[in-house]
Amino acid sequence: MRAQEYLDGFGDRGRGEDPGGDRASRSLSQPRRRSAAPRPGRVDRKALQLCRQVEHTLGDVLAGDCDDEILRGLAVLAVQPAPDASRLLVTVAPGVASRPWPVEEVMIRLQQVSGRLRAEVASSITRRKTPTLVYQVLPGSALLREPIG
Repeated sequence: MRAQEYLDGFGDRGRGEDPGGDRASRSLSQPRRRSAAPRPGRVDRKALQLCRQVEHTLGDVLAGDCDDEILRGLAVLAVQPAPDASRLLVTVAPGVASRPWPVEEVMIRLQQVSGRLRAEVASSITRRKTPTLVYQVLPGSALLREPIG
C-alpha cells in the first residue's frame, strides 16, 4: 500500500486542475495561443522576405534582360507591401548613370512590360499566387548622392 500512498501524494497535477495555484501545471494544461494576425502597423516577416526577393528579381531583370533603354536604366529603390503581400508597391528611379526620362514615359513603358515582369517574379518566388505589382516612379534627382569625404 505504500505505492498507493505515494501516488496519492501527487494529487491532480498535470490534469488541468490547479488547486494550489501552481503556475507550472496551469501552463502545461492551458498553453498560450498566439494570434495569427500581426499587430497593426507591423509588417509580417514573410512579407518583408517576399519584398526583398521581388526587389532583387526586378533589379536583375531591368538591369540585364530588358531590351528597353529607358527600363534598363532604372534602379529599384524599394518594394513594400501595399497594403499587404498580395499587392506590392515597387519604387523605381533612373539610375545614377542613366539620363532622367519623363515620369509619364517611364510609367507607360513599365505598364507595357508589367506582365513579363510579373511572370519573372512568379518564377523566382514560391507562392501560390503572384502578387500584383504597382509602380511608383521617382524623378531623376531621387538618386543623387552626396560626395563621400
